[in-house]
Amino acid sequence: MDDLFKSSALPTDYAARIRIVSKRKGGLQAAPDEAIIDVDRSNPVLGNPHILRDHRDMQERLRVIAAYERDLDRDLAERGPKTREIEKIADRLRRGEKIALRCWCAEPPTRPQRPCHGDRIRLEVLRLCADPSTPTG
Repeated sequence: MDDLFKSSALPTDYAARIRIVSKRKGGLQAAPDEAIIDVDRSNPVLGNPHILRDHRDMQERLRVIAAYERDLDRDLAERGPKTREIEKIADRLRRGEKIALRCWCAEPPTRPQRPCHGDRIRLEVLRLCADPSTPTG
C-alpha cells in the first residue's frame, strides 16, 4: 500500500485530497471545503455489510475489513456497483474536488487512526487516478 503513495505516477495532490473522516462527535471531521461521502452502512453500495460487534477488538475489525475486501475484489472483477461508485469518486478527485470518506472508524486527530474499510475504498480511488488509461467521466 505504501508503494502506491510513493509512486511517481501518482500526483501527491490526489492523495492529499482524499481522506477518511469520522461520523462521531469529537472524531476527525471533514473540512468545510471537502465533499463528504458517507461510506458507513447508511451507504447501501459502499458501506461494509459485515458488522463489527466490538469496536475495541482489533482482530474482529481486521476480519470484517478482510471480508469487505473480498467482496470488493469480486465487485472490481465484475465491474459491479461498488466499482462504479469508486469510479465516480475518482472522477470527482480528478476534477479537483477534495473528498472526505466518512465512517465511524476515524478517531480524534490526537489518537492513532484505526483501520477502516474506507482505507481500501480510498486506495482504489487513488489507483484509478494514478492510471492514465482509466477514462474520466
